[in-house]
Amino acid sequence: MKVYIEFVIIDNLVLTASIAGLSYAVTGKRVHKRRTLIASVLGTALSVTYPFWLLPTPLLVIAKIAIGILLAIILFARLEHPLLGIILFFVMTGAVGGLCLFVNFIAVGNIASALLGAPVLPYCVPSAIGAISFFTARTALRVAKRRRTHSAYVYDVFVTLGGKTVGMKGYLDSGNMLYDDAAGLPIVVAKLSSLERAFGRREIISLIGGHKRIDSVNGSAGKLFLVRPEKFLLYSGGKMNTYSDVMLGVCERGFARAEDMLLHPSIIGG
Repeated sequence: MKVYIEFVIIDNLVLTASIAGLSYAVTGKRVHKRRTLIASVLGTALSVTYPFWLLPTPLLVIAKIAIGILLAIILFARLEHPLLGIILFFVMTGAVGGLCLFVNFIAVGNIASALLGAPVLPYCVPSAIGAISFFTARTALRVAKRRRTHSAYVYDVFVTLGGKTVGMKGYLDSGNMLYDDAAGLPIVVAKLSSLERAFGRREIISLIGGHKRIDSVNGSAGKLFLVRPEKFLLYSGGKMNTYSDVMLGVCERGFARAEDMLLHPSIIGG
């Protein structure tokens, strides 16, 4: 079988870079491109020379571990939690190597041949496995982080109107600086559609005690219908907080977010 050295070099470069990227992603760090380039080039240069190393198997294993430690140090030296980064570099190496082994097993159909025989994967397939692993993991981690960040601003809210209490979802809107002009109470903007589903349109209309004109970002004028709840409960800081000094600003058009309400910053943590 002919071995095309350029494809071997490409596979090693991409695999090392992908493993480095995975290690950075799992530790929550941005990819350090210069470090990744240095580690990839050095790792590839050493990998290409492996067949010429005339060492006993135990020493060969030790040498490869030492090279892995060197590459990990290049990637994580002087960064926060370098030991964790080094450990994760080896974990990610094992994970990507395991994926390549699994694909090789599928190709040969025999686990012994996959473990002990020569790899039969076409050139650049290992590169594809490494790259797909990196981009998939990075995307999944970003989505998870975005959801965690989002959930930090979403609160469970319980509103009582006409003697009836209903649970809803509220989103902390730092841009909501609305106050009722007459009573000086902070306004929680609520979707009319959400309140109608919970309490009925007739009940909401009967409780409207006024309105407040507002200006949107695009300059158009709007109107909030004001309803004062009998009780407003919000779960925050590990406890349930009860508010009697909150005004609901019922928004007929609604807003883009999926939650039922846009909470006023002044009521959080009270």
